[in-house]
Amino acid sequence: MKKEELVQRLEDIEWEDFEVKEAKSEVPKSSWETVSAFSNTSGGWLIFGVKKEGKEYAIQGVSNAEKLSQDFIGVLRSGEKFNKKIDVKCEKYDLDGNTVLAFYILSSEKKPVYYGNLKNTFLRSGSGDQRAIQEEIDAMLRDSAFGTKDKETTKFSLEDLDKDTLNQFKNHLKNLDPTNPYNNLTETKLLVHSDYFSTMKPRIRVFLDRIEFMNPGSLPFSVDILRKQELTLPRNPILIKIFRILKLVENARYGFDKMFNGWQHYYKVEPLVENEITHYIISFPFNKNVPEKDLEKDLEKLNPNQRTILQEIIKNKYITQKELSKILGINEKNVRNNIAKLKEIGIIRRIGPDKGGYWEIIEK
Repeated sequence: MKKEELVQRLEDIEWEDFEVKEAKSEVPKSSWETVSAFSNTSGGWLIFGVKKEGKEYAIQGVSNAEKLSQDFIGVLRSGEKFNKKIDVKCEKYDLDGNTVLAFYILSSEKKPVYYGNLKNTFLRSGSGDQRAIQEEIDAMLRDSAFGTKDKETTKFSLEDLDKDTLNQFKNHLKNLDPTNPYNNLTETKLLVHSDYFSTMKPRIRVFLDRIEFMNPGSLPFSVDILRKQELTLPRNPILIKIFRILKLVENARYGFDKMFNGWQHYYKVEPLVENEITHYIISFPFNKNVPEKDLEKDLEKLNPNQRTILQEIIKNKYITQKELSKILGINEKNVRNNIAKLKEIGIIRRIGPDKGGYWEIIEK
């Protein structure tokens, strides 16, 4: 960080990756919370010699910069106070005759990072440090074993699998395409990247203005990195290997760039990603002129075919029963029966004749 950037940041109110401490002659105890928070999130700058007064910063400097720097870095690299040795970069600045120290704390590859015990695990939230809750700590511990959890053995055997469910799944695959028993299912994206040790469950919600995918567990990298680099880094590598054999997923690439580019090309709007410690959410906006209405309650009444029909109508109000039949892998009579149910519930209606007309979502 250059001197000009430091001065610029001191003129602003708050930064998620920037924290100041007065630290006149010794390392403040609150510094350890910030070190833990930066290590467990995206890293950041910890500044000694600056006091925050309300919404403004007062540069006071430190009295013995060399000793203060050695004491602070020594603790971080000793591996005694923290559960991991912490690499840190140090810069020294002269601001109007006052010595200011800046330490850059890297985001740790192995989380959680804490001092003393697990209860002293912190996360960066806005411009402050927040103590991590147990669910967040558990998620970080599972992430530290990313790609290995599905190798753990189970007490269950093949006999414990429900035969009716297996038969239903086989029939579902056959209905998708009778000539190819294994098809590329969208849901597999969630399955292979899900954290199955979380109490949360994968979830797909369809709204009139977007489709929302929520998955337990955080993404291994930022979306920018996942899009720029052709990474294949699933949370459950054994599971994805099985899916690849069955041709349920592609053989290469992580898929983010492929999904984002395809969606943006069709809808002229980019998907939105929220990546948290315990989960991530990807929203695919339709960017269509549709009513602002949440379908979540109505969807609870629908079967999978009816949900798919509704989703396809939202994307294309002129879609035909024949086209829906191909998408669903069911005959047109079954399509008509499902559409009749949607009409009965009061979700959709037909505008105009069968040929030349279109579907309309009913506002409530």
